[in-house]
Amino acid sequence: MIDVWKAFPGGPSLRFELDLKTAGITVLYGPSGSGKTTLLRMIAGLDRPDRGRIDFGAATWFDGAARTNVPPQKRRVGYVTQEPALFPHLNVLDNAGFGVPAPDRPTRVPKMLILMGIADLAARFPHELSGGQKQRVALARAVAARPDVLLLDEPLSALDAAAREALRRDLARFLRAVSLPTVLVTHDRAEALALGDDVALLAEGRVLQQGPIADVFSRPASIEAARVVGVEAVVPARIVSRNEGLATLDASGTTLMAMDPGTEVSDVFACIRADEVILETGPAPTSARNRIAGSVTSIQAEGALVRVDIDCGFALAAFITRAALRELNLAPGSKVSAMVKAPAVHLVPRDVAGPATR
Repeated sequence: MIDVWKAFPGGPSLRFELDLKTAGITVLYGPSGSGKTTLLRMIAGLDRPDRGRIDFGAATWFDGAARTNVPPQKRRVGYVTQEPALFPHLNVLDNAGFGVPAPDRPTRVPKMLILMGIADLAARFPHELSGGQKQRVALARAVAARPDVLLLDEPLSALDAAAREALRRDLARFLRAVSLPTVLVTHDRAEALALGDDVALLAEGRVLQQGPIADVFSRPASIEAARVVGVEAVVPARIVSRNEGLATLDASGTTLMAMDPGTEVSDVFACIRADEVILETGPAPTSARNRIAGSVTSIQAEGALVRVDIDCGFALAAFITRAALRELNLAPGSKVSAMVKAPAVHLVPRDVAGPATR
């Protein structure tokens, strides 16, 4: 459990409350400047909170009231940052074995190199390695020392796209294999979804929401949380009627259908992810409750997909494939129908300002 405060002279004041899990991978997710690295450094003992408490399992690492502050070397944490910080005079085997008791090195270290896919590099030195290979050595070293928790501060962000994708896949497999409680800092949504079990959303020095990653990303608890997880459309709306588990909404003059949230609240934000929107240029059979007429305002490539922005009386976005873009023959000004199933319209009460939710 973490409940800490920290203020910076002339800068922001941070207040973090979250459950520090003793199993699985917890992601600290949020934009740059939200306090993710500061929080990770406080967990590691590298930064001291002004007050509060940090517990991990049965151990208390920091208690401001009791003046307890366990030093980093006694917290038994593994810490990996963007830079691998390898010893240039040691080869891969010796770098990975640094901090491992000598009697355990012959068995423990080669196993870590195998798990990270770099056993064939054991005799090489850092200057002979690529950036991705160096980071694999740093990860093997951090885990070979058998910490109680592994802390990862954006370990993939300094790599090129190809190396980042390859290491992301191997890191997921590696972390599952070692079964080590892990806290990962990232602002990359794909990375968070690929690696995380639990997520804490951070913004402006506070925790907006924490929970299972699929739940938090698909059902943000506040408008601030929706923006952090990247919900492309956040539309002010009002529930005008309810029937058979469905709510009918007035969204800037456009009618939307959503699942009835079952509360007395009528003023809401309707949150719609771009990957839940289907586009058509003519009549087509569909089970979607929402079929909204609109006009394409812009088209932009985003990785393997294309983002199509639409004016439907409110701003809406859809992710489609390049093949679909060609088949639909879309261009700015094209008339389209945007289809969204009712369960994909997530409602957030408009009076929720985003307090910490666990």
